[in-house]
Order: sequence, then C-alpha cells, then structure tokens
Amino acid sequence: MGTQELQSLSWLCMSAAAIVGGLFGAYATGFVSPFLCFGILACFGLVVSICGCFMSPELELTGDVEAEQALAHEHDEGREQRPRSCCQELSHNYRVVREALKTREMYRTILFFVIWGMVVPNYIEFMYFFKLDVVGFSQFTYSMLLLLGAVALTLGIVAYSLWLKGAEMRTLMLAGLLMSLVSTLCDLIFVLRLNLKIGIPDIWFVAFSSTVTSSFIYAFIVLPPYVLIAKITPSHVEATVFAFASTVM
Repeated sequence: MGTQELQSLSWLCMSAAAIVGGLFGAYATGFVSPFLCFGILACFGLVVSICGCFMSPELELTGDVEAEQALAHEHDEGREQRPRSCCQELSHNYRVVREALKTREMYRTILFFVIWGMVVPNYIEFMYFFKLDVVGFSQFTYSMLLLLGAVALTLGIVAYSLWLKGAEMRTLMLAGLLMSLVSTLCDLIFVLRLNLKIGIPDIWFVAFSSTVTSSFIYAFIVLPPYVLIAKITPSHVEATVFAFASTVM
C-alpha cells in the first residue's frame, strides 16, 4: 500500500470515528449524564494504553532489511543487546530528529506549521460558547454541526484519494489557505450577525459555510504534508520522526 493510500485510510478511519462520535454526542447530550460520557471516553484511553503496553519494541524493525541484517550481525559477533535507558533513548531520538530536519522538504514543512500555529489564531472554544450562549444553539444542534463537519472531512479525504493525490503539494496547500480565508470571513460575518441582515438563518449559514470549509482545510493543508513527511522520512526512524512531525502539525 502506497504512502498516499495509507494516510488516506488513516484519515478516513478518523473521520468515520468522528461521524460515530457526532451521532453518539447528539444522543448523549440529551439522554446521558456527563459523568458517564467522560467515563466512556476514559475507557477508550485505557484500552489504547493497554494495547500500547503489549506492542513489541522490535516492531519498527519489521520489514527493514538493513536493520535486520545489522541486528543479526551484532548477534553473530556475540555482543549482548541491551535496551537503552530513558536518557539514552531521548538522546537517540534527538539525533534522529536532528538528522531528519536536515532534509529541506522536512524542515520547511515543519517551519510552515510552526509559523501557522504562531500567527493564525484558533477560535474553537470561543465559537463553542458563542454558538451556545449567544446564538442559542442547543447541544444537539452543535453535535449535528460536528457531524456535518466530519462528513465534509470524509468527502475531502475521498476527493484527495481519487483526484488530488497526484497534484503538487503547494497547490493543495494554497487551495487550503484560500479555504481558510473564506472560513474566517464566514466566522466574522456570523459573529457580527451580518447573515441575519441579509436574511440567512444562523443554522443554515453556519452549516454551509465555516463548518464545511474548516473540515476541507484539513484535507488540503494537513493531509498532503503528512504524505510528504511519510515519503521523505529516512528508513528505520519512521516512528520517531513521524511522531515529532505530528506533534508540531
């Protein structure tokens, strides 16, 4: 399976989970107590933690011929392999990330998202309280908007997989930036209540403006760089480099 297909499959799984979460959230806000909702969420985290404890430390070596040959050669020489300590592991990961960032495509992609995070504000929490406390949306309505956003994200991922995975990354990111501009303008119109002055109800304006465009942004700005990083990451250090890149992005 190619890098594009693998990343698209991963994001499709996340969008499918978001759709299921939106449906459950719409039901839970009216019929389930917050205590039970947080308890269910904690159980999911516990399951992931338990699965992580059973993962093999040599899992990353699978399929890496050079690493397996080096490991076999080390055993042939009779040297005992000892697991690295925490400090040694941190030092090793630092060297791995430092070497990976010497690649121009890698450090420019990371730099873009660092600048993006520094200069582009995030109004998710503000918009949540504005929609519920000022506009008067119910929790059910808000959950349905999240569900619509997850559906839009799914459509964006499918569009990328079918027609856009061969396009140049900077073209896709430029399209995503234009969508971000449109989404921000729609949010400004909504906050200033200008949509009511032109006769567009709040729910319809939000549903078909920022809710859809903000979800498409992920498919055009975030997904292509993930594919690029997965392609250019040096062999046998994919987990460390990809974890670092995911943290930044």
